[in-house]
Amino acid sequence: MSNKSHKKKRAKKKKLVVTLRGKKVEIVYGTVSKDADGTYAPEEKKIVVSKSVKGVRVLEVEIHEALHACFPDASEESVTETAEDLGAMLWEMGYRKSIRKG
Repeated sequence: MSNKSHKKKRAKKKKLVVTLRGKKVEIVYGTVSKDADGTYAPEEKKIVVSKSVKGVRVLEVEIHEALHACFPDASEESVTETAEDLGAMLWEMGYRKSIRKG
């Protein structure tokens, strides 16, 4: 048998692409600058959430960056307040991050 047949095949990670106000936006989990838990890059149509964020804060950051994608002219203050309120509400309702296998 060749070495090829013994190598483990890596499962390709599925891309998470969502539609926000008619725009396809990719969501990834990775590294962002020290002073941020997430970013939205409109030119790339990509949200990056820091891998170091845990618990309800992940939900808040996902919502926060999605709001930036939906409402680019909204103030940082209104985006932050809305994301924290929606994140807390969804967390209290039992929403949690599930591990996607694909």
